[in-house]
Amino acid sequence: MKFAIYGFYFDRQFSFNRISFVPEERNLPFWENVNLINDKNQYVISGYINVPDANPDEFIFTMQTVLTFVQQQDVIIKLLSDKEIEKSYPSDSKRRGSAAPFVMYPDILEEIVEKLYLKLIDDNDLCNQKGNDSVFNLYNNCEFKSLVYKVTEPFHMRRTFIEITYFLYFSGLEAFCKQYLKSYYPELYSNNAPEAICRVLEKMEINYVNVFFDSSKYNLKSKQLDTNDFLKLSITTYTRLRNTLFHSNKFVAEAETSSLKVDNKYPKQEVKIIDFEYTLQRLCNVVILKYIGIENQRLDCSKWYTRFPLIKSLPKGEVSCPNLK
Repeated sequence: MKFAIYGFYFDRQFSFNRISFVPEERNLPFWENVNLINDKNQYVISGYINVPDANPDEFIFTMQTVLTFVQQQDVIIKLLSDKEIEKSYPSDSKRRGSAAPFVMYPDILEEIVEKLYLKLIDDNDLCNQKGNDSVFNLYNNCEFKSLVYKVTEPFHMRRTFIEITYFLYFSGLEAFCKQYLKSYYPELYSNNAPEAICRVLEKMEINYVNVFFDSSKYNLKSKQLDTNDFLKLSITTYTRLRNTLFHSNKFVAEAETSSLKVDNKYPKQEVKIIDFEYTLQRLCNVVILKYIGIENQRLDCSKWYTRFPLIKSLPKGEVSCPNLK
């Protein structure tokens, strides 16, 4: 079977698990080709996938999710027939949006595609077993699959609504973290959302802030941060916004600005959901990348709350963040 890919940038052949990717050949300078594939006004053919045997609908659904995650932009895959191949077709620019891909380095791009796809198809196989009580365990990756789909679904929407996207990100992250603890560290399990998320970030060695305890290695201290960074790193901030949105349908909340009390109270300020949706999505992204096992030299765990790249090229031997064991 042969499939056409629209809107996913890659520039060399690669393969895994009997699936091969072949880029569309264009005689264009590098950045012209990148900008053409990333164009939010059209879906341009970027290459082809050859698969010896697959359920077309299931393959398209899963691989579209994987490529959309890596591209950080809506990607379309079509099963090819004997008809003439469409080289491009228009898109609703409100749907496709501008791209901010993780990485332009071919080796790590290929690694993410392979590891995420294999994790998701393993998930599908196990989660489809009926009558098996263990399907709810993280060993079957069901909550991980849900997190990936919730993070990528907004890219497919014709128009996004922040109350929907924010809740998708938070609920996906919360459910994954609780199931992660239940499966791997049951002694650390907590039904409290920020506590569960923080304990998983600690195990994954990802920087964060938790206002209400200050004894762990990756829980950054107030004196190290300005107020803006503290708020963006604080899992309490995201929880306050989720709670206010869910219970009161409001887009603002009061969040703690320090883990140090003043007059026996934590100082607070008003925060807006629009300022934290992007960083929440970035946190979900880095958790996904850590969970599928992206190498420590390529993933920057300390900058998820900024606009610095999550994936970068590093000198040999330099370590950006530790591996998840």
